[in-house]
Amino acid sequence: MPRQFSNKKVETSTLEICQSGPERRGAFGRQVAQVMMDLGWSKIRSGDPYSAAEAFISAANAGPERPDSYWGLGVAAHVAGMPDAHLQACFGRAQTLLPDEPGPWADHGRALDERGKTSEAIARLLESLKRDPDFMAAHIGLAKAYDELGEHEKAIVHARRVQELTRSR
Repeated sequence: MPRQFSNKKVETSTLEICQSGPERRGAFGRQVAQVMMDLGWSKIRSGDPYSAAEAFISAANAGPERPDSYWGLGVAAHVAGMPDAHLQACFGRAQTLLPDEPGPWADHGRALDERGKTSEAIARLLESLKRDPDFMAAHIGLAKAYDELGEHEKAIVHARRVQELTRSR
């Protein structure tokens, strides 16, 4: 099946929708939006971030606005290697629209760490823990990031917390 968009078009569309929101906000597309969200995460898992971005854009445009679509777009933008401005716009919108959700903060931190921006990553990961002190992904990210900076005592604190959380599940 031919691709609907070129990669450059997907990158442009990703940045535009994360900066401005969806083209329309109808209240009729809940089921379509959910199907597109599921497809987007499936495409992330299969290593196809551009198709994932297309699916998340479709979910955002199906209406009503899906704040988690921006979270997905942030992950897709990172996996695709899109510029940092895309990550900031997408994760930033998700964080604004999902103020109590730790996941967008943790995934943003992970993406920044993988891009070598460890200090920025730590700030996002700590924000994640403000929303949920037991959010395992944030503790994993902090253990890794602090270790990379040579702050081994802090790394050990978070690694031990991961062990505790794992045992309690």
